[in-house]
Amino acid sequence: HDEIDRIIIPLSKKLPEHSIIKLRVNKLRHKIYGIKYHLDNFKKNEDDEITKFNSDYEGPNHEYHVDKPKLHYELEAFLFQIKSSLDVLSQIIGIVYGFTTPLYEKSGDVLIRALGNVKKENQLEANALAQVLINHKKWVSDTIDMRNEVTHFSDLTGYMSFLHHPWLG
Repeated sequence: HDEIDRIIIPLSKKLPEHSIIKLRVNKLRHKIYGIKYHLDNFKKNEDDEITKFNSDYEGPNHEYHVDKPKLHYELEAFLFQIKSSLDVLSQIIGIVYGFTTPLYEKSGDVLIRALGNVKKENQLEANALAQVLINHKKWVSDTIDMRNEVTHFSDLTGYMSFLHHPWLG
């Protein structure tokens, strides 16, 4: 959490106490902690399974899939937290630049367009921020698509925890 706190706490300290933006910044910090929590849990569960493969494993004579629900749950929670964090970030940016963008919509296009229409004195910073969003648009869009698939279809098509190939040894 140190890395997250190093960014968020100094920012939060500069904001007026009990202001809506301070509340949103602290909510963003909480959401980013959630992302890290689910990523760490996923890695731990995955490492535990890999350790089992390295110690108690017999090569199969056919291909088969082993589903590990803990990995699915952590991946889904990770995706939900990322989208939720982007929504809160979008709200913070809207507050800072004086426009309303309630959600991170259309892969960030709504926010990027809004940043292009800020007051002239904020345009340089807003353009730089829009460029960051543009540079990260592909992976963010892919992540949101995966989250939407889980949300609306309740499945990550093609996701398999572990696929065992036949032992040809």
